[in-house]
Amino acid sequence: MENQAKKGPGTEGNQKSEVRGQKSEIRSQKSEIRSQKSEVRGQRSEVRGQRSEVRGQRSEVRGQRSEVRGQRSEVRGQKSEVRGQRSEVRGQRSEVRGQKSEVRSQRSEVRGQRSEVRNQKSEIRSQRSEVRGQSLSSVICVGLS
Repeated sequence: MENQAKKGPGTEGNQKSEVRGQKSEIRSQKSEIRSQKSEVRGQRSEVRGQRSEVRGQRSEVRGQRSEVRGQRSEVRGQKSEVRGQRSEVRGQRSEVRGQKSEVRSQRSEVRGQRSEVRNQKSEIRSQRSEVRGQSLSSVICVGLS
């Protein structure tokens, strides 16, 4: 008990004040920790948002790439179709050339046939003329005798 008496009433007050100060410091530290935790939560939320945005952008890029692949495929199909049409046109042109050639041959043949018919008609006229001449000669001979 003597030791307590030596300390005196002022010492007890200093201890209480010191404890109050420590408690205040602890409250301040807890408050700082809460603030830091809140900031960390905010940062984590922001990171989640950014990750979500990145996922959205990646998805958009995948969609664009898919669209480009589709367009390229469509272009390849169109090119193939154009090649087919060109080939078909070449075939048709070749067919037309063949038909024109055939028409020329037929016209030439017709000209030849016409020429032959003219020759035959001329021959017939000559034969008729000859026959008439012979007939006249016969008539004249019969008439004279």
